[in-house]
Amino acid sequence: MDMNQVTLPSTDVARSAAFYRAFGFTQIVSNLPSYARFECPVGTATFSLQQVASVPENSGVVVYFECVDLEYLPLPCWQRTPQSAVARSASGK
Repeated sequence: MDMNQVTLPSTDVARSAAFYRAFGFTQIVSNLPSYARFECPVGTATFSLQQVASVPENSGVVVYFECVDLEYLPLPCWQRTPQSAVARSASGK
């Protein structure tokens, strides 16, 4: 069995889509401003973004993406994410 798709809520699908494209995901569907779908760079899994009025505070759902070479992600992406300091610090950079 293979996972087909996970849908994530987003209050700004266009902005979220740009974020995931910067990380190397391939956008395969664009129905902005309400929906976008992506393929993972490795494997067959996909995920989508669905516009919502507000994101639930604590849905209990967590999605993890595995990335072996995290330090080689595009520098502009690091500059735009709040996690950049933590990720850079963990990699020794």
